[in-house]
Amino acid sequence: MKTRYLAKLFLLVLSLIFITNCEAPRNNPLDPQNENNQLAQLTGTIQTESIPHIPLPSVIVKWNSGRNITTTNSEGIFFFGNINREDGWLHFEKENYVDDSIFIRWNEEKQINKLISLNHRPFVDSINFYSIVEHRYPSEKRYKAEIVLRISDNDNDTDTVFVTNPTLSFSTSMDFNAATKFFLKSLTLSDLGIESLNEIIGRDFEILVKDNSGRLFNIGRTNIKRVINEEVQIISPINNDTLTSLPFLNWKRFLPGFKFTYLAQIYTNEIIPELVWQKSFSSEEIQYQIDSHIESGDYFWVIWCIDEFYNQSKSKPASFVLNMETP
Repeated sequence: MKTRYLAKLFLLVLSLIFITNCEAPRNNPLDPQNENNQLAQLTGTIQTESIPHIPLPSVIVKWNSGRNITTTNSEGIFFFGNINREDGWLHFEKENYVDDSIFIRWNEEKQINKLISLNHRPFVDSINFYSIVEHRYPSEKRYKAEIVLRISDNDNDTDTVFVTNPTLSFSTSMDFNAATKFFLKSLTLSDLGIESLNEIIGRDFEILVKDNSGRLFNIGRTNIKRVINEEVQIISPINNDTLTSLPFLNWKRFLPGFKFTYLAQIYTNEIIPELVWQKSFSSEEIQYQIDSHIESGDYFWVIWCIDEFYNQSKSKPASFVLNMETP
């Protein structure tokens, strides 16, 4: 009986201690239930702005002017605990993404949770900037430069792409080809404000992208490596030669001193010429027998020299008449 009495007394004492502790004042300054506690928690999730939204790990998150720094976990979540409730800026940084920030107002709150979307920076997939020299009769040359580029924009918010050169006080927007997904710009000497393409050899042009929010990104630079002023000389057919069989193209060996390929093209000899045949050749070739069907008619052909950087020189046109014999 005495043992049972002592056991009941022990349980009663434990119950009183538990009740007393539960009702104890919240004096711990780190206890979130303490009404006098001025510390707080700031949490959030960071994801891609592109859809579908994907959590972004390893985002650097800065609070309190950089005095508190953390990074997001594999699920894009960040956490600051036991921080002072002072209004301020929360900053986000991640490589290849646009730095961003939001202003935090506590408004007597002790816990704040935010969902943040970061914009991916656009970048260049491919870019070519090259010179074109077109030879015309009697000895005229027409010069232009072309720039062709393709960019990746994960957020699909590109507004305008520019090509600029501050030294030349030059800037122009590029045209977008929806079919090929390439941006293209053809530039004359007048457009560039120069007298010769040689003036811009090796001179960098910058590529800028403006997004729908008006942000401007410098995504790369490019330059022209060479201007091919020499011309590939056509041997035959020329001067409206009349042919009764498919053309045998013949040209002089071109020895410019750099790597290149030929491109031969045949066009209809009309006000608006139509390309009917073309073929590329190695620099070792100097002739070719056409074996593709071409209808009888008036034609001209040209041959290009194209170097490894896509710089081009186009020959003067050479005309011929094809009068295929009917068996």
